[in-house]
Amino acid sequence: MIISTESSTVLTIEKDCSFEISGLKVNVKSYLCRIADVHYFNVICDSGINGILRVGTIGGALSREIEVRKSLGAYKLISELLVCEEVHAKISLHNEPVSNPEELIFKDDEIIAEDIADTGSEYLEEDFIEEDTLIQLYIVTLSELPNEENSLQTWLNQEHPTEQILSVLGQICQVFRYAQQHGWGFIQIFPRFIFVESVIKFVDLTGIYPLGEKLKYGLMGDYCPPEIAYSSDPVNEKISTFALGALLYHAIHHYPPSLNSDDFKINPIPKIYQILSTCLSLNPDDRYSLDQLINLIVKMRQEFSFGKVDWQVFGGSTVGLQRFHNEDNYGYRQLFNSTSNSMVLGVVADGMGGEANGELASKLAVETLLESQFPNDLTGRDTATKWLIELVKKANEVVSNDASGGSTTLSAVFANGRELAIAHVGDSRIFLLRNGCICQLSEDHSYPALLLASGQITYEESLTHPDMNRLTKFIGTKRLSDGYIQDLTHFSIDKTLNLKDDDILILCSDGVWDLVPPDTLAEIFSSNQTLKFKVNQVINSVLDKGAHDNATILSMSCSVSKST
Repeated sequence: MIISTESSTVLTIEKDCSFEISGLKVNVKSYLCRIADVHYFNVICDSGINGILRVGTIGGALSREIEVRKSLGAYKLISELLVCEEVHAKISLHNEPVSNPEELIFKDDEIIAEDIADTGSEYLEEDFIEEDTLIQLYIVTLSELPNEENSLQTWLNQEHPTEQILSVLGQICQVFRYAQQHGWGFIQIFPRFIFVESVIKFVDLTGIYPLGEKLKYGLMGDYCPPEIAYSSDPVNEKISTFALGALLYHAIHHYPPSLNSDDFKINPIPKIYQILSTCLSLNPDDRYSLDQLINLIVKMRQEFSFGKVDWQVFGGSTVGLQRFHNEDNYGYRQLFNSTSNSMVLGVVADGMGGEANGELASKLAVETLLESQFPNDLTGRDTATKWLIELVKKANEVVSNDASGGSTTLSAVFANGRELAIAHVGDSRIFLLRNGCICQLSEDHSYPALLLASGQITYEESLTHPDMNRLTKFIGTKRLSDGYIQDLTHFSIDKTLNLKDDDILILCSDGVWDLVPPDTLAEIFSSNQTLKFKVNQVINSVLDKGAHDNATILSMSCSVSKST
């Protein structure tokens, strides 16, 4: 960051004065506060911008902020400086009255700085701010100032859904961690100078200090941990963790925490209580790291945002009217727990290669998936999809080794909370029914589908093509090339889809979809009947139409309720 110097210009900065700086004409509306060696003024620019003008001594807090900004670079959660200059100026405050201070910094038992927040309290007539009447060289910065209604200070005292509180705190935690990764730690937080809009934005960074530095003075405030009141500990991330806990406490209770008060208590909100009691611990070693805290906030926000997911699952299968053996297999497995991250796995397989071998191949494929351990950690990008595809590869290896001459289709869905992943090989199908509309998530790996995709035949011709049972991909081959197993790449960059309340997943073999078209499936599963009734209706429809093949269907209905 480059600081320009206008040595020939002397500014008198006081209420109701106007001057030009860096080509911007500003009018000083009011004096806001003094924090350490920095004076804060509310100004209006000729462009209409509501701004904050800060005037600080060379080598003081503003100099440190400029160093911080150089280190952090452009960052979307930090507001840019419209002006940053060194100017000769004098500050005339005309004995501006002081409201009750929100933050106090002590050095040798002498108050040297006061953050004057607009708390609505009466001015204290006996207290006045001394003027800096000498002309000296200052650093002057100008930034956009949040209006009262879109400042964090106002936001903290309003009612908000837990999901929104966690969203805002998560963004603040991101700023803290970003600073920490560049060697800086937040010591002071000034909510009046933080935007809360679609994203939060920090206007003032004077509360940041180098990690590992020991403060020369003690500090007290609503969001400061007790240990820095005596400047005994060097700057570290556990100080930032406390500050985040104090902000969360304020957002939940609508007043900042007072740890030494007999009235201090934490509302018994599950999970929020655990976070607050840990972040506000008097022992810094007991607090979360910033990485731990941001991971907790992300997971909790997902729970409150996405809600708790419950599943109803029902399946059915018939040998049909022209075969004596059923080469289809299906199954599902569900992990029940008390969080929104309930997991469910559903699988349908249609065996090929003769009665015994086909039945064995589909049986082995389904068992391989259902008997595998659910993953413990699915926090990374497309982790669920990678895990599911590895299971299908494992199933391919088992079928190839243990079902000589047999092969099978394999269609699998895995839902972790509301996050859906699929893995698919063959011409069984996976459908998603939402609000009465049905969408095929899987691709048919068959010869007619290949001709259709290349434009050589029409959709109607594909339905009656003589080679419609000829597959281009199946499970039971010796080697699976990259991309052999289909996922949701065509639907999402993360290879997953977010499920919604009342979504229904339908997995079925070709013995079903060949006789019951998608629009009929949508009509059946959009009715008010039970899932069991709907599945039986599909099976009966297949039988009524001749059931020339084995027919299997697995339906999975998703119910989402908000977490409490």
